[in-house]
Amino acid sequence: MEQTENYNDLLDVLLQPAFSVEQGVITAVNRGAAQLFLEPGTAVESLLATGQAEYAQFNGGCLYLTLLPGSEPRSARVIRKGGADIFILDPQEDLSQLNALALAARELRNPLADILATVDRLFPAIDEQEDPAVQQGMAAINKGLFRLQRLVCNMSDASRYRTLCRKQTVELQEMLGKLLSEAAYLCREAGVTLDYQNLKQSLYCSADAEMLERAIYNLISNSLKFSPKGSTVGFSAVKRGSRVYLTVTDSGSGISPDLYVGISRRYIREPGIEDGRFGIGLGMAMVQAAAAAHGGVVLFDPSREQGAQITLTLSLDDSKSTSVRSDIYTVDYAGERHHGLIELSDSLPAHVYGTADID
Repeated sequence: MEQTENYNDLLDVLLQPAFSVEQGVITAVNRGAAQLFLEPGTAVESLLATGQAEYAQFNGGCLYLTLLPGSEPRSARVIRKGGADIFILDPQEDLSQLNALALAARELRNPLADILATVDRLFPAIDEQEDPAVQQGMAAINKGLFRLQRLVCNMSDASRYRTLCRKQTVELQEMLGKLLSEAAYLCREAGVTLDYQNLKQSLYCSADAEMLERAIYNLISNSLKFSPKGSTVGFSAVKRGSRVYLTVTDSGSGISPDLYVGISRRYIREPGIEDGRFGIGLGMAMVQAAAAAHGGVVLFDPSREQGAQITLTLSLDDSKSTSVRSDIYTVDYAGERHHGLIELSDSLPAHVYGTADID
């Protein structure tokens, strides 16, 4: 009884809807959860839109999944506290904020495209000069432009990825093999080894290839940012039953439990002085959106002695696809530029961008 009262105290200080679960049953709710008609005695499994298998195996850290407390799905994170699991629902997305990001991105796209096109035309002339100082300067400028393009793409898609998932039949082993091979080369240029293990068999599934690619690149990029030179970033793809587990590990500084609360919603925070490696958080928000769109979850595992381990899961029997991609849909979000160079631009050294053939 005393333990339940302690959980009540914890829930009451949370502004978001939250509830505690013990042995699969809701034991306490705060005011926000009560307004969603959640009440003690409810089996939490009946609320899970995604993450049934992952929650059954959950043993600590932070699990991002999707709940269906009513007619609208809600993202939620689960944190284990003592003998209970605390479910905290994310605030409903402010569409005005997301639309403002998309509008700002649209205004930035045209001038950015003009500058990139100008830089492309300058590269041959700069190569002919063979002036190392000029070439290094142009490489630094080009890297900065690729970073801007990545940010603009993320701003533009912040709302789209929450409402639209274009799925088609994807051969996952082949897709991952191409992506990881290119990522491994780029990681070597940053002084880090990407040690990857692909799926052991060919696997066809319904998926949004672009969304998955960007989510995986975001996970690798985050690990690169926090990994010292000479270290190794691990990636594994494993099929277990009707699910695929995509796991990225590193030996960096790890993720503090204090960051679990807002790790995928940092773009709404107040500006301030902090570790610049965190960015504005749109990347992790996209990872979470990709997981939800594919019937999966994101798990931050604290079990490693050093570094971080993040797993993105996919459901192979997910029947919640919103639409099917047409063969006519050929617009490339990156403007036909190398996706890896854009998605890893926050972490790669400038010299990688110092050639006219990087597209």
